[in-house]
Amino acid sequence: MSVGGAIAEQSSILIVLPLFTSNSPASQPFTSKANSSTMIRFSLSILLTLTASSFTLLSRFPSRSIYQLRSSSSRTSSSSSSSLDWLSLIDGGYLITCPNGDPGRRRLASSTSIINESGLAPLIAIKEFDTDDEDRIRGCYNSHISILQEAKNTYGPLTSDYNVLVLEDNISSAGSLSQNLLDRLATFQKQITYDMIHLAYIMYVPGLTVTKTADDSVVNLKCGLGSALGTTSYIITGAAIDKILSEHAKNGYQIAIPDLMAKLFPTSRYGAYPMPFHRAAKVKSLVNPQLDSL
Repeated sequence: MSVGGAIAEQSSILIVLPLFTSNSPASQPFTSKANSSTMIRFSLSILLTLTASSFTLLSRFPSRSIYQLRSSSSRTSSSSSSSLDWLSLIDGGYLITCPNGDPGRRRLASSTSIINESGLAPLIAIKEFDTDDEDRIRGCYNSHISILQEAKNTYGPLTSDYNVLVLEDNISSAGSLSQNLLDRLATFQKQITYDMIHLAYIMYVPGLTVTKTADDSVVNLKCGLGSALGTTSYIITGAAIDKILSEHAKNGYQIAIPDLMAKLFPTSRYGAYPMPFHRAAKVKSLVNPQLDSL
């Protein structure tokens, strides 16, 4: 029998028993058939009324097992972002983290939690790097170059038309991630030639111009060298990866990775609007402490 049926059966028994106590009219001798019939109808009326009331009470105060089931359903609903479809937007992704710069692994724990909540866990590979304490900007540059080279080695042999998501472990959720946003970004990908789509960027930096596009969910980002747009979360195409790796092969490390992107892609970088992620304000930069005040 179902849980609901079992509860209904038990509640009827609980209700019926009090009707036949020693003080109940139903326990007194019937003086006539009319009185008997009237009393039976009266008792049945009470029974039906109280039974109906019992269902109301049970619905307001469910048993522990039902409450747990409803709570589980509620939790599933509130974390529905874990079932978001990213595959129409990216082929895979990477998380950059530096264990020696993350005592207690708090940065990693926070970023992986966001990855899990965003439904990205099956697509993201965690890549660990040591901080370059002689030149943190160079260390950041090299970590991204390494990631992009791995993406090329992984996806390049399969197709030239691929997109990967790169994340840093100072990511935070902006609370605006939805399937609708992902679908619109995927549609944008098919309609526009682009190199990068930032899912997080620092808006209040000198030299940054944000322009509307035909899609309300996408803005065009333009900035020059020295503008700390950030690399907290971005989608990059296979073609753009080839351009960066080609430039790196020619010149090696010369400028910060955001500056290299600004140099190579002056008009072909875009941003999701609203941003689904942010650079975590309370997580200190391992590269440039000046970013902590932005």
